[in-house]
Amino acid sequence: MEFKQSFLKALQSNTKLTKTISLDNYFPHFTTPWEEAIDNLPYVQAFGHIHALFPYYYEISQLSSFCCLYTESGSGSYIFDKDSQILSSGTLLLIDCMEPHRIEIKQSPWIYKVFYMNGPLLPYLYQKIVAQQGNLIYMEKDSKIPIFLQQLYKYLSLDTYYYRLKSSKLILDILFEIMLEQNRTGSPYIPNYLREIKEVFDQHYQEVFSLEALEGKYHISKYRICREFTQFFGISPMRYLNNKRIEVAKYALTHSDKKIHEIGRMVGYENTNHLIRQFKKKTGLTPLVYRKQTPVTND
Repeated sequence: MEFKQSFLKALQSNTKLTKTISLDNYFPHFTTPWEEAIDNLPYVQAFGHIHALFPYYYEISQLSSFCCLYTESGSGSYIFDKDSQILSSGTLLLIDCMEPHRIEIKQSPWIYKVFYMNGPLLPYLYQKIVAQQGNLIYMEKDSKIPIFLQQLYKYLSLDTYYYRLKSSKLILDILFEIMLEQNRTGSPYIPNYLREIKEVFDQHYQEVFSLEALEGKYHISKYRICREFTQFFGISPMRYLNNKRIEVAKYALTHSDKKIHEIGRMVGYENTNHLIRQFKKKTGLTPLVYRKQTPVTND
């Protein structure tokens, strides 16, 4: 069975999309690997540059392929075995598509590159990476991986023997670079659930959070969450969240003419006095004094 047929058989998508846009726009480009690659080299079965809007999701299972999904902007989520991970900008997700999973949009527009790959060495490299750091990869700031992904996408559009070989090499370059980055930094492996909590705080600081809610979501003791978050990030989770809110409030005070209570609600403090207490605790000044000392600049 050709990969396109296998893909469509394994796919469950959101039929609501058909009311506004053809599902074809959300499908990857399917390739036909040359016979030499199938048994000897890694190769790409399908690839795409997806611009997804609400509503958007799909589910896949029992597909003989390894998926590599790189988020460029917006965000999505990966749901597997009742657990979920946020796919924020700059993250790379690796998936064994034999396992049932769901991909859905979180922040629109969600723009990402996706590659479905197979071939010798891929099962081994996938297991090696997942065992070492999980399947959601947070790359270094100067990582070569985004460049490799861009080159791979370009080469796949140039269907010649030379560029097929280049594509096979790049697949290995990407996977080996993932492993090398982890070893090069020498930093400890940070559990994915802690990375996700930090990402959620960074992007959704205005929402209500509690240790009890985090405990329920991740099925991990709130005491362990506090201990491990502090161990890896040097600060407790609730203090990290408060610091994030204060940093956003400081920016709003100096870059807008919003009232103090408006800024408080914007960053997650419904009670203005709570904002004032937290702000003074962090900066030594009340929000009003801070604004007076730093002139407002409307960008």
